[in-house]
Amino acid sequence: MDAIFWGGVLRAAQVLSQAAPTLMIGLLVAAVFQRILGQAGTRRLFGVGSWRSLPQAWLLGMLLPVCGLGAIPIMLQLRRSGLPAGTILAFGLSAPLFNPISLLYGLTVAKPLAVITFSLCSLAIVTLLGWLWERLHGGLIDQQPAPPESPPGWRRMVLVAVEASRMLAGPTLLFVLAAAAGAGLLSMLLPGTALQRAAQADDPLAPITMAAVATLAFTTPMLAMMQLASMFQHGNSIGAGFCLLILGAGVNLGTLLWSRSVYGWSVTAGWLGSLLLIVVALGYGLNQPLAPRGVQAADHTHAFDHYCRPFAAGSPDAMQRAWRKWSDDLRPEETVGLLLALACWAAGAGLRRLDPAQRLEARLLQAPAREAQKDIYLPDWVLTALTLAALVAASIFSCYLYYPPANQVLEDMQTVHAEIFTTANLRDREAARYWIPAQRDLLHKLGVGKLLRGEPLSRFQQMHVRVLLGKLELLDHELEEEPPAAEPIERARSDYNQAHQRFRRALQATPR
Repeated sequence: MDAIFWGGVLRAAQVLSQAAPTLMIGLLVAAVFQRILGQAGTRRLFGVGSWRSLPQAWLLGMLLPVCGLGAIPIMLQLRRSGLPAGTILAFGLSAPLFNPISLLYGLTVAKPLAVITFSLCSLAIVTLLGWLWERLHGGLIDQQPAPPESPPGWRRMVLVAVEASRMLAGPTLLFVLAAAAGAGLLSMLLPGTALQRAAQADDPLAPITMAAVATLAFTTPMLAMMQLASMFQHGNSIGAGFCLLILGAGVNLGTLLWSRSVYGWSVTAGWLGSLLLIVVALGYGLNQPLAPRGVQAADHTHAFDHYCRPFAAGSPDAMQRAWRKWSDDLRPEETVGLLLALACWAAGAGLRRLDPAQRLEARLLQAPAREAQKDIYLPDWVLTALTLAALVAASIFSCYLYYPPANQVLEDMQTVHAEIFTTANLRDREAARYWIPAQRDLLHKLGVGKLLRGEPLSRFQQMHVRVLLGKLELLDHELEEEPPAAEPIERARSDYNQAHQRFRRALQATPR
């Protein structure tokens, strides 16, 4: 039980660290809606009362770089602004599915037709479900009194920061922790190999199985795209991949508990049940038309091990291994996001305790007349448009940071290659689970990075990438065998090494 418990804690901690950057973006957007755009402006932005409200909510969700946890504070703010339930749930479902970084990744490593089809299907889902819900529950609107108009200048920016801090220290934090706890609980319930054969192309129950798992699983848009690409490469069920994307990224326990707290169990259960039926039905409909041609289906996949127990029952030193695994996997942007979230929460908790009457906000709202005259006044809609445009631009800029130049990626690949070689020599399964996915990720980054810079891989180079990925997969499978056999591992290591050398030579060849 010790290994199972700490495995669940590890999974919950990974969810919080992966979501921290986009959670901060979600808090910023929600605070801008509250303190700058205002309730009337927010309703205009989402087209409330018009036929375009649901497609507009889908489009805004697609543009904003948030995940399922980052969408929670925005959903809370949309309810405070008096948006109908259908529009709020449409935004909350679509916002975590795609962002510029994940969409670019998916178009590069998966079938572009499949990614575009999945995005259009998500539009159909939120439009149909939102329209149905607004017809059945159109009265589920709870608009709160609008706050006083924020004065122009530096005071408005401070009000945005204060609002974001109070949000994180309030109900938002409870729903965020609930989402992480749901993913941790799922990890405790599923043995390490439970999902390795859950997405077989010839399994008629694969979409249903994945839908049942994905609701608690929680995945970021980027991780969902990585898993989707892996499913295409392994010839897995496309319907299962669709269910994983829509439900794994779009739904989590925190969102469901928030919906239950404001709309009740019956409305939440009806919405979730309708969503499951529509998604599974579409999954079965997409299974055959989008199935990859000419791909030999693998008998199992490790793409979903992330949702299962990371440690075998009875593993020693589970707490230390969980800490080491979490700290090793922590990315720089996740570290920054966690530090910002911790500072934001501390500030919000202090304000809630020391200033429950919001006297600070009252003083900031009372700008002296002389000071207000000196400030440059910009209309609220201009500030909001600039903020949202800056977030989209920052997301696009982040693409160039996340997908570095080819020479930098190749340098990292050489280092990881040496680690994989040593891992195969020592037959170290734990190290293989870290270094082999890292090399696979670098290979995908290489292709996207070159495409961003106007130098896409040639068909000859793409072929060598696929060969190298295949050899990596074979080596991974040999290292997973129990007991590990020296001769097959040595043969797989040699094949991988040769494929790596040919791959590097192919990159030096003149593109055709």
